[in-house]
Amino acid sequence: MLTKWRSLVVTGVMLSALVLFGATTALAQITPGTFTITAAAGDHGEIDVAWAVVEADPANPVIEGVEIRHAMGTSITADTASITLTDVGNANSYTITGLDHGTAYTVQARVYDRDAETEANRVSAWATASGSPVTTKAAENPDQVDDLELEAGDGMIMAMWDEGDGNGFDITGYKLEIMPMGGAWNVTHVGAVTEHTFTGLMNGTEYSVRVSAMSEIGTGTASSVEKAKPMEAPPAPLTAPMVTLEAGDGMIMASWGAVEGADSYKVSWTAGGVTASATVMMGTSYTIENLMNGTAYSVMVSAMMGGMEGPASTAQMATPMPATDVPALPLFGMLALGAGLVAAGRRRLHAQRLLKN
Repeated sequence: MLTKWRSLVVTGVMLSALVLFGATTALAQITPGTFTITAAAGDHGEIDVAWAVVEADPANPVIEGVEIRHAMGTSITADTASITLTDVGNANSYTITGLDHGTAYTVQARVYDRDAETEANRVSAWATASGSPVTTKAAENPDQVDDLELEAGDGMIMAMWDEGDGNGFDITGYKLEIMPMGGAWNVTHVGAVTEHTFTGLMNGTEYSVRVSAMSEIGTGTASSVEKAKPMEAPPAPLTAPMVTLEAGDGMIMASWGAVEGADSYKVSWTAGGVTASATVMMGTSYTIENLMNGTAYSVMVSAMMGGMEGPASTAQMATPMPATDVPALPLFGMLALGAGLVAAGRRRLHAQRLLKN
C-alpha cells in the first residue's frame, strides 16, 4: 500500500511539473536549412542573412525575437573572440555592416521567447547559417575617370572631367599628371573637384594630360591621355586712327592719335584717281610733299602691327595752296621813297659837318 501511495505521489509531482513548466512545449527554433548568408551585392564590407522561425507549438510559446551573432573565421564557439551580438526583433532578414573587406565571416542565429505558463524567457540553440563562412566583397579602387577635356590658353591648360565612381567609397581627390612633349610626367593632387588649371606652361609646346580618381581604398586607373598646346593670346584688334590735316604750299601735314598695339602707320593720299602711300615707323604725323597746289587730296591713315594692317581712318580732304605774295608799290611811290631816303642822308651828313666845326 505504501509503495502504491509513493507511486501516486511521484506521478502527481511529474504531472504537476508538466502543467507548471509546460515541459511538453517545444521552443521555437531556427534550422540551418532555413538560414542563409550571402555577401551583399555591390556593397563592400556587408553581408545579408535571412531565416525562417520554426515553431513546434505556436499556440503556447510567445516569440520575442531573434538574436544574430557573427565573428571572423569558419566557426563560432563560446570562447571565440570578437563576437558581435545583435537583437533584430521579429525580423526574418538582416544586413550586417561595418565588416572588413574581403574577410570570411560565420553567422549564427537563435530564437528567444517567453513561456506562457511561467513567463520565463527561453532561448534556442544557436543555428549556423548554411553557406557560412562567407567572404565579404573585397574593396576596389575607384573606376577610371571618363570624359577628360582640355582647353588651352596663353601659357595655360584647363582640364575638366566627369566625377569619378569610388565603387562604394567617397572620392577624396584626384591625381593629375601633365607631361610636355619629350619630357616627364609631373604629378599634381587636387581635392574632390572636377576641373584644374595648369599655369606657367610654354606656349607652342604640346602637353599630355591624364587624371585618376582617389578614395580611401586607393587610386583608380588613369583616364585616357588628352593633348593640348598653349598659345599666346591673340593681340587686340587695331583700331582706325583719328586724323587731322593742315594744307600748305605744295604740301599737306597729316596728324593722328596713337593706336594701341601699332608699331607703324600707313599714310595714303589720292587725287585724280591716283593713290600714293608712305610708311611712318615712328611718330604720329607725316608731311606729304611735292603736291599740286589747288588740287584736292583725300588722305587716310591706317595702323600697322607687323604685317597686319588695321582699318583705315575716315578719308579727310585738303587742298595745297601757294604762299601769299607781298603787294608791290607803284612807281611813283618808289620814287618818292627813294627821294626821301636821299634827303634824309643829306641832312645827316650836314649835321655831322656842323659838329666838326
